[in-house]
Amino acid sequence: MKWKKLVTNIYTSPPFKPVWRVYYALTDMWVRRHWPYAKGLRENPNRPVFLVIEVSNICNANCTFCAYQHQTRPKKIMSPAIFKKVLDDFDELGGGGLILCPVVGESLVDKDFVEKVRYARSKKNITNIDLTSNGILLTREKFEELAKAGLTRVNLSISGLEREEYKRVYRVDKFDQIYQHLLDISQSEYFKKVIFTLNLRTDSLLPQLQPAYREMKKRGYRFNRTYGFSSWLGAIKNEDLTGWMFLKPSRPPKRIPCALLRGTMGIFSDGKMTACCCQNFDANDELCVGNIMEQKLDAPWKEGKYAEFERRFREGDPPSPCKSCLHYRPAY
Repeated sequence: MKWKKLVTNIYTSPPFKPVWRVYYALTDMWVRRHWPYAKGLRENPNRPVFLVIEVSNICNANCTFCAYQHQTRPKKIMSPAIFKKVLDDFDELGGGGLILCPVVGESLVDKDFVEKVRYARSKKNITNIDLTSNGILLTREKFEELAKAGLTRVNLSISGLEREEYKRVYRVDKFDQIYQHLLDISQSEYFKKVIFTLNLRTDSLLPQLQPAYREMKKRGYRFNRTYGFSSWLGAIKNEDLTGWMFLKPSRPPKRIPCALLRGTMGIFSDGKMTACCCQNFDANDELCVGNIMEQKLDAPWKEGKYAEFERRFREGDPPSPCKSCLHYRPAY
């Protein structure tokens, strides 16, 4: 689309660089003040400050903005043995926050997911349990099971609240089903006990004008909107995105370690460990740091792998995947 190319050329042009510097500085400041794990990341941790577990890399949607469509690794659901080993190690190290968020995939396709949440809640050092989901399988009954099991937060990924837009962006015809789920969940006695946010991945300019948006707001849902999307290390292009969806502009220089690479650990569905729980969608680059079934969770810190990543950032030569990453955010 010619208009999209024109807009891209304008916001990536040199005159806009100061605008983006200010925008990133303000958003970084906000994150440092409000993100619960920011303080731990600044203190140069020698273990995970929070843990991200991908219980499944299988998805029931095919979003335009997601690298799931380019994934080549085998699709599988994490075994209970791997999950328990991860949680046991994390609890032994002092625990913290647990985020059940696939790099690519959908957590709720795992039929044992409620049991996994229940096991996580049984660990005394796990402070909170967050779920990221597309909501296709999140019925009121499933939501209540998860709330009873110990879930503390739901981040639901959805487009603007309109059926045709949802089909464009998520490329499945499931909006009516999800919308009914949200109406039902808002009636549950557990709704106010779990922090529930609708994360809009929308191609609309003003999704706030949609009637369904106003209805969800009235029912007490929180909202967050993604304004710039990641390229997933070049896998997604601007032309892959619909409407008012655009890739983020790059933000060099990258001389401060990335917040998602400093004190975090991601565990893939097969047990592979990664220092990047965000963009390493095919689990095949230098940020993979071992396998949880073969070593302890803090082994990559003890072996100096994280210190090496930090050194390379400070010397202006970050790990190869980080050089082109649009999702970079400095840890401090």
